[in-house]
Amino acid sequence: MEHILEGSHYVFSTIDTIKIWIERFLSTFLKRPFVFMLVMSLWGGYAGFYASRRLCAVCILSAAFLGIIEIRIIKRKKKSYVPVIAGLLAFLGFMIWFAHESGRLAGYKNGEYYSGLAIIQSSDKLQEGYKTIILQLEDGERVTYLTDGVWQQDGLMEVAGTLNRIQSAGNPGDLDVKSYYRKQGIVRAIDVDHILHYEGPKDLIRSRILSISASVREKCHELWERNMDAEGAMLLSAMLLGDSTYLDKETKGIFRKSNLSHLLVVSGAHVGYFTATIAFLLAGTSFSRKRRTVILCVFVVLFGFVTGWGSSATRSILTYICVSFLSWEERQPDRLSACAMSGLILMILEPYSIFASGLLLSFGATFSILLFYRRLARRLRMRFPVIPEEVIRAVSCYFCAVTGMLPVLLTLGSRISLLNIFVVILVGFPAELLCSLGIVVTSVCWLIPWDIIHKILFLPIRGLAELLILMARTGSNSGLIRITVQNASLFCIVIFFGAILMGSMSSGIRKRVLSFCVSISVAVEGWMFFFPEKDSVRVFFLDVGQGDAALICCNKGNYLIDGGNVGSGTKLQSVMDYLDIPGIDGAFASHLDSDHIGGLVELDLEGKVRQFYSSFWEESSEMNQLSKLYECLPDSVMILKKGMTLEIDKEFVLHVVWPNEPSDGGNEDSLVLWAEIFGTNILFTGDIGAETEKMLLSDIPEHIDILKVAHHGSRFSTCDDFVRSKKIDAAVISVGYNFYGHPSKEVIGRLEAYDIPCFRTDENGCVLLEIRENGWTIDYYF
Repeated sequence: MEHILEGSHYVFSTIDTIKIWIERFLSTFLKRPFVFMLVMSLWGGYAGFYASRRLCAVCILSAAFLGIIEIRIIKRKKKSYVPVIAGLLAFLGFMIWFAHESGRLAGYKNGEYYSGLAIIQSSDKLQEGYKTIILQLEDGERVTYLTDGVWQQDGLMEVAGTLNRIQSAGNPGDLDVKSYYRKQGIVRAIDVDHILHYEGPKDLIRSRILSISASVREKCHELWERNMDAEGAMLLSAMLLGDSTYLDKETKGIFRKSNLSHLLVVSGAHVGYFTATIAFLLAGTSFSRKRRTVILCVFVVLFGFVTGWGSSATRSILTYICVSFLSWEERQPDRLSACAMSGLILMILEPYSIFASGLLLSFGATFSILLFYRRLARRLRMRFPVIPEEVIRAVSCYFCAVTGMLPVLLTLGSRISLLNIFVVILVGFPAELLCSLGIVVTSVCWLIPWDIIHKILFLPIRGLAELLILMARTGSNSGLIRITVQNASLFCIVIFFGAILMGSMSSGIRKRVLSFCVSISVAVEGWMFFFPEKDSVRVFFLDVGQGDAALICCNKGNYLIDGGNVGSGTKLQSVMDYLDIPGIDGAFASHLDSDHIGGLVELDLEGKVRQFYSSFWEESSEMNQLSKLYECLPDSVMILKKGMTLEIDKEFVLHVVWPNEPSDGGNEDSLVLWAEIFGTNILFTGDIGAETEKMLLSDIPEHIDILKVAHHGSRFSTCDDFVRSKKIDAAVISVGYNFYGHPSKEVIGRLEAYDIPCFRTDENGCVLLEIRENGWTIDYYF
């Protein structure tokens, strides 16, 4: 009985302590109403954009509950509850707006024809080739347009073309284009047939400002090209001016894979470096403090125009102006409130900015510095009194900024390793130094005309640029414990890193609660990442355009059934790099058509294929066509015929059900493979036609879990007799843009008639099939 009383006393004591902690936590919001309003606005925006109606209702109820608790606390302490009401209204307003927007975007149809005016909303300088720009149509919809022309921003064009929904159409490691543009409120692209009329911008003042800004960026790039190599000049243009048009695809890819893409945009740190430089120059003048503040505000606004008003730079500029305004009457400004105020202004001006990774990184770093910098610096002073004060400040600021950005950084690249994390943490020092020196040296070189002085001054900058690129290359390579965060919980990651900071700087119940959150986060995410099901097999039906390619990954190796058309080897190698696959243990060419064998031959020429399989490898018209495409073909090819079996593992067996006596390696000689994995039946059919399908009815199982539809959905394949006689759970059509009408309406109709779900690589890209002992799941990768 005593134990029960002691236990209940402990429970009630803990509850009272938690209540006190919650009251303290909530009361801090009342001291900073802008912070509370920003948090509620973000909560409402994300809920309205991503959540279902049921989840939105839960969010409304929880927000109302939170509001009731706060109002009770306020009444008890006799404080104003206006901030709480304003926060709740902000939450409801943004949630309703985003829910309406989400519904509007979902309602846009595919294949609509548009003829009318369009305003050019984005048009960066184009070097060569095609580029995607954004157009705003007459009804307000924003669409993407792929063009090889150079157009002025805010220009007006009259276009006629078809509006189609943007598809992901990608493979593992590729950018999810559909999600990227949807977070900007864009879901359709226009395929322009005719540009009927074009005229330049009507707003001459804005056009003049944009023209001057572009001219400044161009002059700076020319200066950097004269004093640095091309790669370093491109990097400086992106980091200091936000102009990424000079960057090549390889450099962008390296920084993206290493989770360092945030370095290629103008961030809040750049605004800080710029204002610090201007403030240093103004400090020697006789201007009053208020006059210096006005001059600085003018300069940061001009800096915003030159750099193109990126989201994170805009946030920093607004924060600086807010801080300057709040400190106008010699008062100590609340920088946290100023930062929140700038966020609210950005959300009102451009609500979709809350999804911009640059803005999230900027806010993460800023809030982390404002919340934890002083505590961390104080601790460092106590433990390391011999370290100079300047070093303590720099280290504290840097550590807080990196920790605040890390949760977002880890979700950008989808693949991380311990090596990559170290690179992300360490790259900040040379990046900060490069930006600071770059701004100062560039400003000096504008004043000094001698080229020899320019060369000398740019030597350290050139070295720093080379170091950054080297670190990006290092971070993009495979490292120890390389894991996928494609489906990682951002909530768990934020809790983990936030708790590390807060838990190390507080005590009592707060520390215990945060430690518990850390434990849960580590347990959940650790189980997902480091202890996956060992016996699972993944089958990637890859997007290789008009062609076939299915990559099977299991414990015993990696196998590729077909490899797409000529040039697909590069795509396949990119997927292999992303999935950490050093080579292909078995490459199966269903037949000799280039849209099936092209990528396989290219991988084999690179020494990436251990064993090559085919149904036919002799002199024929098909082989002659293949020889014209490739001077060197695989020498060691194992011929597979009907009745043969390849036992990859005791739970993974490949049965060869066709061909029997191949004649030329054409469509009807396609290698038909029945893969039996954990009792799941997958049928790969190459390009066989209806007659061959009928001959195979007795050789394949009655129940086919996954059917790889023959010949990209041609109307001469996947006949009614074949579909009707077999129980097929799901079908995959590997297809791309073509002139043959693939997939045909007849095949799609047959699959729908028998209630067979159909997945197409031309609609949403790669299809992922995961097979385990207890069953299988299939869905689009993105």
